Amino acid sequence: MSPAWGIARLAFALAIVTAVGCDRAATAPVVVESTRINEIVLEDRASGTLIYSHLDHWHGFPVVPANGTLTLRKYFVPNSPHPDDHDPASRSSWFTLETLPTDIGTRIVTTDTMVLRGLGTRVDLRLEGRRPGSTPLSIVVRRNSTTLYEAPPLNAVVR
Repeated sequence: MSPAWGIARLAFALAIVTAVGCDRAATAPVVVESTRINEIVLEDRASGTLIYSHLDHWHGFPVVPANGTLTLRKYFVPNSPHPDDHDPASRSSWFTLETLPTDIGTRIVTTDTMVLRGLGTRVDLRLEGRRPGSTPLSIVVRRNSTTLYEAPPLNAVVR
């Protein structure tokens, strides 16, 4: 089996796994500067693709080119949809961290930095593919060194 076929099978399996478990109970939102954060929507503005958290998992996953980059816009959502609602929250409810104090930002943590490196601003998430493979990443909202919100782990594929 070729490495490309193995990565394609892995990507398909990750897509199936990310949609499992939607009947779990919702978690309580985090309130930051009187702004609620309960979900995250990542948008590839070039293609219009959405990847969004839903309770304790994600719908979709980023595919990053090896030796290339993928930039996603980070939006936050104040309310979690019903566990049986598998669509992203209404775009009118999305917001970025631009409206919050400047000491609030995000940190991107990748499990395998040899596969993927994550960088970000208060608005964008830049993923740098280093070599083919997959790795979980986490998006953490912080105020200085204090963690305010952590999204569920998101699997990313580099190919």
